[in-house]
Amino acid sequence: MMVVSVLIATVSYQASLNPPGGLWQDNKTGEETPTEDQHVAGTAINHDYNGFQWFMIGNTVALFASLVVILFLTSAKTLRWRRLMWMLMALMWISVFSVALSFVCGAIIILRDASSPAVNSLICFGLACMVLFAVVLLLNAFFGLKKICRWLKKKLGLQSQNVDPVSSSLPLQ
Repeated sequence: MMVVSVLIATVSYQASLNPPGGLWQDNKTGEETPTEDQHVAGTAINHDYNGFQWFMIGNTVALFASLVVILFLTSAKTLRWRRLMWMLMALMWISVFSVALSFVCGAIIILRDASSPAVNSLICFGLACMVLFAVVLLLNAFFGLKKICRWLKKKLGLQSQNVDPVSSSLPLQ
Protein backbone atom coordinates (compact mmCIF):
# COMPACT_ATOMS: atom_id res chain seq x y z
CA MET A 1 0.00 0.00 0.00
CA MET A 2 2.90 2.34 0.78
CA VAL A 3 4.57 1.79 -2.59
CA VAL A 4 1.35 2.49 -4.50
CA SER A 5 0.68 5.60 -2.41
CA VAL A 6 4.16 6.98 -3.07
CA LEU A 7 3.84 6.29 -6.80
CA ILE A 8 0.44 8.00 -6.97
CA ALA A 9 1.77 11.00 -5.04
CA THR A 10 4.76 11.23 -7.39
CA VAL A 11 2.66 10.99 -10.55
CA SER A 12 0.12 13.51 -9.28
CA TYR A 13 2.77 15.98 -8.19
CA GLN A 14 4.55 15.76 -11.54
CA ALA A 15 1.28 16.10 -13.47
CA SER A 16 0.47 19.32 -11.61
CA LEU A 17 3.90 20.76 -12.44
CA ASN A 18 3.60 19.77 -16.10
CA PRO A 19 -0.13 19.75 -17.01
CA PRO A 20 -1.49 18.44 -20.33
CA GLY A 21 -0.62 20.89 -23.08
CA GLY A 22 2.18 22.43 -21.05
CA LEU A 23 2.72 25.90 -19.64
CA TRP A 24 3.14 29.26 -21.33
CA GLN A 25 6.81 30.20 -21.56
CA ASP A 26 6.31 33.90 -22.31
CA ASN A 27 4.09 36.83 -21.38
CA LYS A 28 1.62 38.19 -23.91
CA THR A 29 -0.20 41.14 -22.49
CA GLY A 30 -0.99 44.64 -23.63
CA GLU A 31 -3.46 46.50 -25.77
CA GLU A 32 -2.09 45.23 -29.10
CA THR A 33 -2.82 41.59 -28.13
CA PRO A 34 -6.44 40.36 -28.42
CA THR A 35 -7.95 39.38 -25.06
CA GLU A 36 -8.29 35.68 -25.95
CA ASP A 37 -4.57 35.47 -26.85
CA GLN A 38 -3.27 37.12 -23.67
CA HIS A 39 -1.42 34.93 -21.21
CA VAL A 40 1.17 35.02 -18.46
CA ALA A 41 4.28 32.85 -18.31
CA GLY A 42 3.88 29.80 -16.07
CA THR A 43 0.11 29.44 -16.50
CA ALA A 44 -1.39 26.34 -18.09
CA ILE A 45 -2.07 26.62 -21.80
CA ASN A 46 -5.31 24.61 -21.57
CA HIS A 47 -6.68 26.20 -18.37
CA ASP A 48 -9.78 27.50 -20.20
CA TYR A 49 -11.14 24.06 -21.11
CA ASN A 50 -13.68 22.28 -18.87
CA GLY A 51 -11.64 19.10 -18.94
CA PHE A 52 -8.71 20.95 -17.39
CA GLN A 53 -10.67 21.77 -14.23
CA TRP A 54 -11.68 18.10 -13.89
CA PHE A 55 -8.06 17.12 -14.50
CA MET A 56 -6.87 19.38 -11.69
CA ILE A 57 -9.63 18.22 -9.31
CA GLY A 58 -8.79 14.55 -9.89
CA ASN A 59 -5.09 15.23 -9.64
CA THR A 60 -5.41 17.19 -6.39
CA VAL A 61 -7.65 14.56 -4.76
CA ALA A 62 -5.22 11.81 -5.80
CA LEU A 63 -2.24 13.69 -4.40
CA PHE A 64 -3.72 14.52 -1.03
CA ALA A 65 -5.49 11.16 -0.53
CA SER A 66 -2.22 9.35 -1.18
CA LEU A 67 -0.35 11.72 1.15
CA VAL A 68 -2.85 10.95 3.94
CA VAL A 69 -2.32 7.22 3.35
CA ILE A 70 1.47 7.70 3.51
CA LEU A 71 1.22 9.67 6.76
CA PHE A 72 -0.99 7.06 8.42
CA LEU A 73 1.11 4.13 7.23
CA THR A 74 4.26 5.64 8.70
CA SER A 75 2.64 5.37 12.13
CA ALA A 76 3.26 2.00 13.78
CA LYS A 77 -0.09 2.07 15.60
CA THR A 78 -2.04 2.30 12.34
CA LEU A 79 -1.23 -1.27 11.33
CA ARG A 80 -2.92 -2.64 14.47
CA TRP A 81 -6.26 -0.88 13.89
CA ARG A 82 -8.41 -2.83 11.46
CA ARG A 83 -10.99 -0.07 10.98
CA LEU A 84 -8.30 2.47 10.16
CA MET A 85 -6.77 0.07 7.66
CA TRP A 86 -10.19 -0.22 5.99
CA MET A 87 -10.32 3.59 5.77
CA LEU A 88 -6.84 3.65 4.26
CA MET A 89 -7.90 1.07 1.70
CA ALA A 90 -10.88 3.27 0.80
CA LEU A 91 -8.52 6.25 0.43
CA MET A 92 -6.36 4.15 -1.89
CA TRP A 93 -9.41 3.40 -4.03
CA ILE A 94 -10.16 7.13 -4.16
CA SER A 95 -6.54 7.85 -5.11
CA VAL A 96 -6.52 5.30 -7.92
CA PHE A 97 -9.91 6.53 -9.16
CA SER A 98 -8.67 10.13 -9.12
CA VAL A 99 -5.50 9.28 -11.05
CA ALA A 100 -7.63 7.49 -13.65
CA LEU A 101 -9.92 10.55 -13.86
CA SER A 102 -6.88 12.79 -14.34
CA PHE A 103 -5.57 10.53 -17.11
CA VAL A 104 -8.87 10.46 -18.98
CA CYS A 105 -9.29 14.24 -18.69
CA GLY A 106 -5.68 14.80 -19.78
CA ALA A 107 -6.15 12.54 -22.80
CA ILE A 108 -9.35 14.38 -23.74
CA ILE A 109 -7.57 17.74 -23.42
CA ILE A 110 -4.62 16.67 -25.55
CA LEU A 111 -6.66 14.81 -28.18
CA ARG A 112 -9.74 17.07 -28.29
CA ASP A 113 -9.11 18.23 -31.87
CA ALA A 114 -8.26 14.80 -33.26
CA SER A 115 -11.24 13.06 -34.82
CA SER A 116 -9.94 9.60 -35.62
CA PRO A 117 -11.81 6.43 -34.61
CA ALA A 118 -8.82 5.36 -32.51
CA VAL A 119 -9.03 8.54 -30.41
CA ASN A 120 -12.77 8.15 -29.96
CA SER A 121 -12.27 4.50 -28.93
CA LEU A 122 -9.60 5.52 -26.41
CA ILE A 123 -11.89 8.13 -24.88
CA CYS A 124 -14.85 5.71 -24.73
CA PHE A 125 -12.66 3.00 -23.16
CA GLY A 126 -11.33 5.46 -20.59
CA LEU A 127 -14.82 6.63 -19.68
CA ALA A 128 -16.05 3.02 -19.43
CA CYS A 129 -13.18 2.22 -17.05
CA MET A 130 -14.08 5.30 -14.99
CA VAL A 131 -17.67 4.05 -14.67
CA LEU A 132 -16.40 0.61 -13.65
CA PHE A 133 -14.07 2.18 -11.07
CA ALA A 134 -16.96 4.24 -9.70
CA VAL A 135 -19.23 1.20 -9.38
CA VAL A 136 -16.55 -0.84 -7.60
CA LEU A 137 -15.76 2.12 -5.31
CA LEU A 138 -19.43 2.57 -4.42
CA LEU A 139 -19.90 -1.15 -3.77
CA ASN A 140 -16.81 -1.21 -1.59
CA ALA A 141 -18.07 1.82 0.35
CA PHE A 142 -21.54 0.29 0.72
CA PHE A 143 -20.27 -3.00 2.13
CA GLY A 144 -17.77 -1.20 4.35
CA LEU A 145 -20.48 1.04 5.80
CA LYS A 146 -22.69 -2.01 6.28
CA LYS A 147 -19.88 -3.63 8.30
CA ILE A 148 -19.45 -0.50 10.39
CA CYS A 149 -23.19 -0.30 11.11
CA ARG A 150 -23.23 -3.96 12.15
CA TRP A 151 -20.25 -3.35 14.43
CA LEU A 152 -21.89 -0.27 15.97
CA LYS A 153 -25.15 -2.17 16.59
CA LYS A 154 -23.19 -4.94 18.27
CA LYS A 155 -21.28 -2.48 20.46
CA LEU A 156 -24.37 -0.51 21.42
CA GLY A 157 -26.41 -3.66 22.01
CA LEU A 158 -23.76 -5.11 24.35
CA GLN A 159 -23.47 -1.90 26.32
CA SER A 160 -27.22 -1.69 26.96
CA GLN A 161 -27.33 -5.31 28.23
CA ASN A 162 -24.38 -4.94 30.63
CA VAL A 163 -25.28 -4.84 34.30
CA ASP A 164 -23.50 -2.47 36.67
CA PRO A 165 -20.98 -4.67 38.54
CA VAL A 166 -21.17 -2.60 41.73
CA SER A 167 -24.94 -2.82 42.17
CA SER A 168 -25.08 -6.51 41.27
CA SER A 169 -22.52 -7.47 43.92
CA LEU A 170 -24.49 -5.90 46.80
CA PRO A 171 -26.41 -8.40 48.95
CA LEU A 172 -30.19 -8.14 48.92
CA GLN A 173 -31.80 -7.16 52.22
